Amino acid sequence: PTDACFSLARAIQKKGGVFEPHLKKYSNIRTVWATGVHDLERISKFTNVKFRTAVKGQAALFNLNRVDYPQVYANSIHFVPHSNGTFAVGSTSENEFSSSNTTDERLERLIENSMSIIPELRRLEPIKRWADVRPRSESRAPIVGKHPMIEGDYIINGGFKIGLGMAPELARVLISLIFDGIDQVPEAFKPKVKFRNSTRS
Repeated sequence: PTDACFSLARAIQKKGGVFEPHLKKYSNIRTVWATGVHDLERISKFTNVKFRTAVKGQAALFNLNRVDYPQVYANSIHFVPHSNGTFAVGSTSENEFSSSNTTDERLERLIENSMSIIPELRRLEPIKRWADVRPRSESRAPIVGKHPMIEGDYIINGGFKIGLGMAPELARVLISLIFDGIDQVPEAFKPKVKFRNSTRS
């Protein structure tokens, strides 16, 4: 996912897109909010509708070259060989946690379990451990369409495990809605609350 994000960013820049990470205010432009857990928590707070569940995942990276091997899913663990010669295992799926971006004994148990499936991992130490949260909507379906808080803006969020795979088609549908006024968004994906205010914070 990290390399995919960098590739996407480069593609956007080649098309003339500009990244302005410190820009706080927007005016006279169509804005799509794709800001993950932050926006879902904000919507939940201001609408009094439970809009999200943040799910924490922890994973580890090994220096194990299996570039010619397929991705494997076994014992609830994904084993993912990378083209740069590294090998990822993960991830945990945690609905309750005290810290969103720190690793703990749950990852260590996952690593131990992964070694029983890929014995070569036993002779290696992880070169990286990481953790973060994924945005999951209350319904588990992506949230796509008009933003429920900010009139004139749009939202695409809550993809959780399927977000990366569905992103190209969801983006196409949202672009069609924004620029052509053609609404092809599945009803199950549309936000189910009405506008409350017009803040962009």
